[in-house]
Parts: sequence; structure tokens; C-alpha cells
Amino acid sequence: MLLLIYTILAVAVASAVFGILRQATQHETGFLLPLLRQNQGYGQFVNKNHFAFLMEMALGLGLGIVLAGGVKRERVLVYVALLLPIWIGLVLSNSRGGILAMLVQIFSAALLLTSHQPRALRAALLGVLLVGVLFGTLWVGGDRLASNFENATSEFDSAGSSAGVSRNEIWRATLKMFAAHPVAGVGLGGYWIGITAYHEASGVMTPQEAHNDYLELLSSGGLIGLAIGVWWVVGVIRATRRNLLLDSGYTRAVRLGAVLGIVGVAAHSLVDFGLHILVNAVVFLCLIMIATMRSPQKGT
Repeated sequence: MLLLIYTILAVAVASAVFGILRQATQHETGFLLPLLRQNQGYGQFVNKNHFAFLMEMALGLGLGIVLAGGVKRERVLVYVALLLPIWIGLVLSNSRGGILAMLVQIFSAALLLTSHQPRALRAALLGVLLVGVLFGTLWVGGDRLASNFENATSEFDSAGSSAGVSRNEIWRATLKMFAAHPVAGVGLGGYWIGITAYHEASGVMTPQEAHNDYLELLSSGGLIGLAIGVWWVVGVIRATRRNLLLDSGYTRAVRLGAVLGIVGVAAHSLVDFGLHILVNAVVFLCLIMIATMRSPQKGT
């Protein structure tokens, strides 16, 4: 397990450093990778939100390990040094979904890790964490991040545009597609072709994804797919809860870190589709495995 954890953190750190260097020094198309365009995407990703998915999973994993006391005091600074570029890369990527997912992770960490503390102390710790993270995020992200959040209203503008690519318009078309095929959906993997019949726009741009993985599951798999998804989520929650009650020390800290990474993905998936990218899907499955696999029994 230790090797897997270090691999996830190492990949995230390398991606974050690459993204920061690319943002600071790229002036033309191509930066080690030939198709990377200036001011498009972040790190090795052509979509900044896909980069944010990887960062929030690694950030949640490392944060949980540190805050839950999974490392010795003298090694805490090593983890902090690893998490710092990951956090900076996430903020500088300017992904609104990534920032919101990170705040959900901080909120979840405060609730999970102070569950045995008095309510007043929990509220104080939660407030300090959120204020500290918000201040640091705004300080690092600056005007660029603030402007990006100000422009968020256009994504939900009900007036729409001829291209019809705002999230509000895509979600409405997705719900129409589900209403037409409520039982089994249009077929898993068939969203990109099925949506063309329900997307009322000029046709210049056709959405390939729903920008909400829950809506995409509903429209692609119908109620059957949704039921299977709920069954799987319930199984993951039950297995994770059992492990957290039984484990202690480093193992429990690692599981809490995996939970924070999963929580970030669950929040971000409300507005994006980062799990459609192979590396993100693999890391996410690794977090699921860490959270749910049973610890070897003593004497075996």
C-alpha cells in the first residue's frame, strides 16, 4: 500500500510542477508535449478541470494521512512539501470545480477528524481551516481566479446562446434525453450521439459529455444504470465505514485520506467529467481500493 500511495503522490507532484513551469514559461504551442497550447489546459492535460481531478485526489489522500496522524512528527514536513505544489497547481489551474471540491474536502476533513471533539471546538477548527484555505487560495489565485468565478453565472444562463454549450443548456438537453429513455437510457458510451436529438442549438458545437457524471449515468443507463450505481456506492460506503471502525494508526489515516480524495471527486463530478480520463479513473479506483479492502487478520 505504501508504494501505491507514494506513486499517486509522485505522479501528482510531477504533474503539478510541470503545470506550474508550463504556465510560467510557455510562449508557443508545444511544451515537451507537442499539442499543448499556450493558455489552454494545465499540466499535461488539455483540459484544466481534468488536471484538477488528479490534484484533488492526491491532495485529499495526503491531507488525510497528515491530519489523522498517519506519519511521525519528523516526517510531517516531507508530506507538507509534497502537498504544497499540488495545492498551488490546483489553485493556479483556475478550475472552479477543483476549488469547490477542495473546499468540500477541507470541510469533510474537519468533520471526520474532529468527530470526537466538543461541538464548539469542532466549529472553531472548521472555521479556522476554511478561512485559512480561502485566504491562501485567493492570495495564490489572485485576480485571475476571482474573474473566473465571476464568469460562472454565464454557465447557468437560462437565455443560452446559439452554440448551446453552457452547462444549463447541456443539462436540460440531458434530462430531455432521459425522459425519452427512462428505463435503460440510450446506452452506456452512447451519450455523445444520443444527445444530438435533444440538444437545441445551432449545431456548431455538440456536447460530448453531460458535464455532470450523475446526469450522464442517468441518461446513458436509465433507471437501471442509476440503481446499479447506487448499489455500488452503498457497498463502498459500508465497506469503508467497517474498515474505519476496525482499523487504527497509519492504516486508518490512509483510509481517511482515500475518503477525502473520493469526496473531492464526488463533488467535482457534479459539474465536470474528469473520470473519463484514464489516469484519473485509475487513481480513483486506487482510492476506492485503499478505502474498501480488508486489512489482513492477525496471525494470517
